[in-house]
Amino acid sequence: MSTAQGSSNKLDDKRLYIGNLDSAIDEYTVVKLFEPYGKITHLDYLFHKSGPKRGQPRGYCFLEFSKKEEALKAMTAMHSKVIKNRSMIVTFAYAASENCDSKSIGGLKKRSSTAASNRPTTISLLKSHQMVNVSTDAKIQALERKLAQMKQ
Repeated sequence: MSTAQGSSNKLDDKRLYIGNLDSAIDEYTVVKLFEPYGKITHLDYLFHKSGPKRGQPRGYCFLEFSKKEEALKAMTAMHSKVIKNRSMIVTFAYAASENCDSKSIGGLKKRSSTAASNRPTTISLLKSHQMVNVSTDAKIQALERKLAQMKQ
């Protein structure tokens, strides 16, 4: 069972969640901010697909480095860095939900249902290309981690 978890982390430890981005921050800016830390292999920059904000950035993205050491270095250097008067949230993609729960704006703590709408769910991460070739045990462990977080 520990080998399945190890393979899950092997896939996840190069992929970062970058949140609380100002709408003026585009893909090019994200790449320029993070490329000093290593080779970027993939960027998922998300936009609203419908509604009044259609076409506007969602305020978060996923960035993947070629090595976990590069991702860790970028996360350490960029987490809480203020860009356009916003403190960026940079964490491993698989841990995004546990690190974003205590996010507050203007001194008021956001309700978890509101905060949850701005970050990926475990199911969406499982469906992403990162988890397609992962064993069933690894997917179950990801869901169990999410359930444990929800109980707290």
